[in-house]
Amino acid sequence: MNCKPVHLARHLAAGPAPRGGRIAPRGASPAAKCAVRSAPAGRRAFTLIELLVVVAIIALLVAILLPAITRARDVAEDVVCRTKQRSIGIAFFMFADDHKQRLPSVYWTHYNEDWQNSWMGKEIWTAVPKKGTLIKYLGGEGLIVSKEMYRCPGLRAGVLGSGVGSNGMFDYASFISLAGASRGSVPLNASVQDPATGRWDSVPMPLIVEEDPAVNINRTNIEPGHANVDRLGTWHPDGGGNYFAADGSAQHILSTGLGPTPTFDWKARAPSGNVVNLQHLSIGPGEWDNR
Repeated sequence: MNCKPVHLARHLAAGPAPRGGRIAPRGASPAAKCAVRSAPAGRRAFTLIELLVVVAIIALLVAILLPAITRARDVAEDVVCRTKQRSIGIAFFMFADDHKQRLPSVYWTHYNEDWQNSWMGKEIWTAVPKKGTLIKYLGGEGLIVSKEMYRCPGLRAGVLGSGVGSNGMFDYASFISLAGASRGSVPLNASVQDPATGRWDSVPMPLIVEEDPAVNINRTNIEPGHANVDRLGTWHPDGGGNYFAADGSAQHILSTGLGPTPTFDWKARAPSGNVVNLQHLSIGPGEWDNR
């Protein structure tokens, strides 16, 4: 029997195909038999083995791609951390240009002159009565708060005062010893000691650092000043921390380990010519110029 194309009306007149569309009813016309014979077979469902193979392939791809995705996220967060820190540092320089080359202060809020009062204030550091002096240089209070300008996304939020994770307000601190210093009196180079090995390295002079939550920006000293009992943050994947330098550069410093001492030791040449410890707890704004 030769099956040729059949007009749709003639095909339907032959009666409906049986369930499954594979066998023509007894006595059906040749045209109907041809229509049934040419009907496509129903779709075959996946077997359990095939489904398990697909799941295994997906799991393998996730295992391969997840570390790369995590690394990409870490890199992106580190870039954001450095960008925010550098924005604060540039604001320091802009402030100095408007205040006879005096860098902004930190920690204190009770003085009359802007350069004597803390660059961060109650706009985010809620423990003090005054607003910070850098607000207008960082886009205004609303932008500072909405963009979490003083937060590093690489450090997850923790419980306030726990020493673990961010305090939720700020992760950056500036050296108290340089509060209110004349920009020209601040050298461009310093030395830092690796707390694990004791080795000293020459590095660009630090102004603003990421501070360790445990020592002490989220424990006993929740304030944006960096001094003798504080330590550089090391929460990045490589165990290092970022800081903004006096020459305007963004720096990343590594440590071989935290070692027995609680802090990184920083030293630099003061205006007097003596090499002094940068983590000296200053007695007031502008003290650096007389050290």
